[in-house]
Amino acid sequence: MPTPRSDQHLTLREAILSCDIEENYFRNYVFKGGELKARKIKGRWMILRQELDKWKENRDYRLIKLGMEDYFKAFNFAVKQFYRGGLVVVEWGKTKRREIGEFLFNQMGGKLGELAFREFLRSRFGVEVRVSFEVEKELPGQDIFKVKGRSPKVRVSIKTTKIQNFNLWVVEEDIDLSDAYVLCRVDLPLDHLLRVLREHEKLSEIRDIIPELHEVEAEVVGFAWKDELKAKGSSMEMIGADGKLVQELRRPQYVMLSGELKRTKKDWESLVNTL
Repeated sequence: MPTPRSDQHLTLREAILSCDIEENYFRNYVFKGGELKARKIKGRWMILRQELDKWKENRDYRLIKLGMEDYFKAFNFAVKQFYRGGLVVVEWGKTKRREIGEFLFNQMGGKLGELAFREFLRSRFGVEVRVSFEVEKELPGQDIFKVKGRSPKVRVSIKTTKIQNFNLWVVEEDIDLSDAYVLCRVDLPLDHLLRVLREHEKLSEIRDIIPELHEVEAEVVGFAWKDELKAKGSSMEMIGADGKLVQELRRPQYVMLSGELKRTKKDWESLVNTL
């Protein structure tokens, strides 16, 4: 098979600039997640322009902007969880309360992922759903409780990760709780609390160095049916799309790379039609 002409390719740097994505994030998506194929031509990593354009178009379709109303929904939920949770047991049998910043970040990230998927279904398909923290009683493995006012026909679990990550994880004990698993990436800034508090009068002297927060970007990456997830318990290793070891798994888990997930418009239509 002949190699495509050089003018049909972009260097890795050119591809990154055209996407306006941080370099380490983009490298994760390409080399570890396998969302795009990079080819080495004359010693340089190159990406076919046509493939990049298609990937960008599909990604733009899945990007969701969450406003401050959504931010505070997630914030309020996380605060309630923190104060209602009490002490938690951690490694080595010690008992302590988790640091509030880390706790809020993790809890809020998960709920923002659910809100992003809800908005994705509403804005792209006209489907209204209710997500788990909007109701009093949750069912394990089910993050969508109502679809157009009725109970969903399939159980959907929404897994949320940081914006730079590239895999869907499901622990062994949870694999049978859901029929489909959706992966969302949420770009919640690490300093989000400072950004929210920047207008406080006591922070007037340092306000100018704190960025504002108007919205949180999220990507509904893709989904997999339960039977498609790959068990990694036998090797206990996580291998990236480039064939290199990413990390050793601490316990048996089911893992799928972001590039292996269903993510086209047709794929999403198939999921929506089952809800």
